[in-house]
Amino acid sequence: MISFIIPAFNEERLLGRTLGAIQKAARDVDADYELIVVDDNSSDSTRKIARDFGATVVKVKHRQISATRNSGAHAANGSLLVFVDADTAISTEILCATMAAIDSKAVGGSAAFRFDGQVPLYGRVIQCLLYCFFRMGQVVCGSYLFCTREAFESVGGFDETVYGGEEMILSCSLKKLGRFVLLKQTVLTSGRRLRIYSFWEIVRIMTGLATSGGRIEDRNRAWFWYDGRRES
Repeated sequence: MISFIIPAFNEERLLGRTLGAIQKAARDVDADYELIVVDDNSSDSTRKIARDFGATVVKVKHRQISATRNSGAHAANGSLLVFVDADTAISTEILCATMAAIDSKAVGGSAAFRFDGQVPLYGRVIQCLLYCFFRMGQVVCGSYLFCTREAFESVGGFDETVYGGEEMILSCSLKKLGRFVLLKQTVLTSGRRLRIYSFWEIVRIMTGLATSGGRIEDRNRAWFWYDGRRES
């Protein structure tokens, strides 16, 4: 079984797209799967939407992405864990590639992303740069990350001492166990931060990520993931 684990906080606007895309992809490949939405203290319709799509809802109050992801993994029944952000849509092709990687004995992998909607020109530049870093194996995108349950448990799951960069830490640990695959296919993720935040806020975010080395232990330095700002 494939367990799709979706951490969510006030994601009523995009969660339906995410769950619908997963369901379509899973049906297309005739996969046995489950949807697990980890609701991290939402105040909107996140839980209702998740249940409408037949997902198991795990309610937590962590407000820490690594702990929220781990809670979803603990509730999962599948031998393959696929972590998908609540604002991210996958495709049949990427799920096929994921299953092929696992069938070929990879312990895990990730996919790069492309932004949806209209974003500023500098946002497209950022997307291209991140894609280049991804292909070089220097950046792993948390919007889509998968691994076997056995590998996940062997490395102890996501590091709960951090508030950001947990996907980078997990991928480095997984690479020590075996082959970690960087898929050619991309997922579609929301470009909302580029639409919500100003240019200088984006500069501040990118600077913070660069200087932290991908490991953010101070919650205040990960403000852009926790401030709850959403598009209207």
